[in-house]
Amino acid sequence: MALTQINGFEDITKWAANHHETLDGTGYPYGIHGDELGFEERLMSGLDIYQALTENRPYRDGMNHNKAMGILKNSSKSGKIDKMIVNDICKVFVARS
Repeated sequence: MALTQINGFEDITKWAANHHETLDGTGYPYGIHGDELGFEERLMSGLDIYQALTENRPYRDGMNHNKAMGILKNSSKSGKIDKMIVNDICKVFVARS
């Protein structure tokens, strides 16, 4: 990972490396469980999912805020991502949708 080459970015490198992990341990690349994930990794995970859902992709149009939030809320209910972070994402981005 390119971030490992930058002195002083150790925390940022950890957050980026772990942002595909899930609270239930089914994420990747390490299968880390929620109790091992800090706030920053949890936040980056939720924001990454929201961004992926709402941005246009070559194979589909981006979703609107409400549809993306439905997916995030379902993921939080199933124990994949942090419920409080999902609620915060909803509050922050609803004004922008």
